[in-house]
Amino acid sequence: MNTDLKTLLAFQALEIQIAETREKVQALTRRFSRVDEEIAAADKELEEAKAALSEMRKSYRAMESDVQAAEARLQKSETALRSVKNNREYQSLLKEIEDQKGKIAAMEDGMLEYLENIDKSEAQLEVKEKAFQKFKHQCEEEKERTLLEKEETEKQLERMRQDRREVGGKIHPDLAKKYRLIKERVGPMVVVAAQKAVCQGCYMNIPPQMYNELQQKDDIAYCPHCQRMLYWKKEQETPS
Repeated sequence: MNTDLKTLLAFQALEIQIAETREKVQALTRRFSRVDEEIAAADKELEEAKAALSEMRKSYRAMESDVQAAEARLQKSETALRSVKNNREYQSLLKEIEDQKGKIAAMEDGMLEYLENIDKSEAQLEVKEKAFQKFKHQCEEEKERTLLEKEETEKQLERMRQDRREVGGKIHPDLAKKYRLIKERVGPMVVVAAQKAVCQGCYMNIPPQMYNELQQKDDIAYCPHCQRMLYWKKEQETPS
């Protein structure tokens, strides 16, 4: 294989490695961002649970105030009962007092139920807070690992780019231009082998004469179908 082909193959291999490594860096960046998003989502869920508990406590305090107000009205009614002069007013006020007691009892039952729910929510929130702190710690560790891997991959990428610059500097400008033009049309695999008279880029048969010349000469040829650069690669013998 001539020097130009060897250099082109080395250059192509570096370009493919660079593209793969660049994609790896992008994937690591996405993973880093995704971890932040997962932390934010878990934190939001925790804050919503805290807000819901705060609203329950607020409602409970309001119920306490309502009961206190109702008890004050009841006390006032009971005081007024002692000064009633006739039986009709006495019976009317007595009924009112009973109604007030019933309402207070119902409100206190509601408060007890609310208090049970608050206790349950507080216990659940404590579990959620512990789970969140554990999850956040795991995420921070993953972020640190991801960041270290990303930094190392970026260093590898820069070394590959330096190698590509060095190898690319050895390619004749005209040949480099042809390489770029072909790459724009067919993608990263510009230089491919011809095996058993088949282009390994487009998998089309190449003319027998052209294939014979590839085996005999050490020049760069171009596939008549896809225009990729071709070189001959000896078929491996099948073990008997």
